[in-house]
Amino acid sequence: MTAAKKIEQLVVNFCTANKSYTSTSSEMDKRVLTDALSAYKKSQTSKPAIAEPNIGRMIMKSPIAKLAGAAVVIIAVFMSIHFAGLFEVTGKVYGMSDVPELFRTAKTIHMKGRIYFPPSSMPGKEQSSVEVQYWLDMENGRWRLTYPGYSSRQEGIKIRVSESVSDGQYEMHINHADKTVSFERLTDFQRKLFARRNRYTFFQSIYIDSELPNYEIIGQEIIGGESYDIWEGLRENNSGCRMRVRSWLSPSTGAFARIKAWTQEENKNWVKQMEIDLVERDIDIKEDVFTTEAPEAYTPQNSKETATVRELTTGSVSCDSVSLHCHILFTMADGSVIMGWSSDDRQRDHAKAELFEDLKMGGQLPETAAQIYAIEGNAGTYNGYHLAYTQRRNKFYEWSIYVPERRVNPGKVSDYTLLHKYHPEDRDVNAKMSLRVASELPINDREDFDTLVCGAMAELSDEAKAPEHVTYENVLRLVNEIRQSLSR
Repeated sequence: MTAAKKIEQLVVNFCTANKSYTSTSSEMDKRVLTDALSAYKKSQTSKPAIAEPNIGRMIMKSPIAKLAGAAVVIIAVFMSIHFAGLFEVTGKVYGMSDVPELFRTAKTIHMKGRIYFPPSSMPGKEQSSVEVQYWLDMENGRWRLTYPGYSSRQEGIKIRVSESVSDGQYEMHINHADKTVSFERLTDFQRKLFARRNRYTFFQSIYIDSELPNYEIIGQEIIGGESYDIWEGLRENNSGCRMRVRSWLSPSTGAFARIKAWTQEENKNWVKQMEIDLVERDIDIKEDVFTTEAPEAYTPQNSKETATVRELTTGSVSCDSVSLHCHILFTMADGSVIMGWSSDDRQRDHAKAELFEDLKMGGQLPETAAQIYAIEGNAGTYNGYHLAYTQRRNKFYEWSIYVPERRVNPGKVSDYTLLHKYHPEDRDVNAKMSLRVASELPINDREDFDTLVCGAMAELSDEAKAPEHVTYENVLRLVNEIRQSLSR
């Protein structure tokens, strides 16, 4: 057998012997190939520092030696993959699909960058930008967030900036335009809810979620002596707005060096929307970042001593004497929605206990003065079913579950339209009023359910707990039964 055949057989034997336990991810395969091509290109373009005879070059003049060299490269690639899988010699290779979990488990998060206004250019008006920062302390329920906004006037774009600061007990709202400050007290549940909501908003602001089918590596760049993969993705929201996002991600640490985003105009031009040049996680944050002392020269609208607890209300609508309130809603992993709502009529004592006493889980909704009987989302109309009710200070809160016929990715839902009607149905009110609410936090597991859904029910209950029959398993079982009945 020739030397070339022996080497070829060696490669075949190695691959065959190791195929049963050698597995790689598509990201690692792509990285190995990219690194190999990069090394090859460098070997073709780089020049030796000293022009002396090159032993390796002389050896590679032999055809057999070239084949042997190629085999060694192939074996080296397979061995690097093999040993990385068995012993993690090279460590984990991070890709964009790892990012949500990295930040979901982070104890602290810090982001700094610039937001550009308007998000889509206007004739005769140049874009302006404002610096934004987000600080999150998940363990202690503290945050400091920048909220930029703008108004378009004849003379140009006018930017407004406000901040929200939480020390875990109070939330301070700073209006930098008016130089005013106001305070609200936080309950234990609100501290957990708002901290998670802020983290979710952080994900949305950098366009990262658990499904990234359009992201791919388009190159690499050395920044500060470290190599970063450049990932680019094209995303489109429900309203048809197209966004291009480019992220510089370290494959060795999962850290970002920078993130940029553009939106596409009707004329197909791409307009800069965001630039982030600092993203950190699990860092020590100075205590003064979360101070809730009013800045000098700012006028307090109230004090911490007079601050009240924020009421849980996502949206409200009223007509004549009837009012309807959506207090909070959560989207389950399958796309079904759990909502807490209430209704009252100032002219009628309509919210009586008997309206709720005979209701069954998965049955009809209570016939309150106004009723959210269904919602509209990505999967069409989701009909509502009774889940539970709570009572707080003589007010009744209905907890309903709205189930689409098919499973829906909650990350693709931006908001819902609430369909409501009145009782009695022939009353003289405008039944065409619409109410749209933004999608709330997704419920991915039992821990999310117990913390958020049961926590919200306890928040709106004199007993400070959720009804005993409301469990993660019971709700999943109910949704499955409803969906099966809808398919028949």
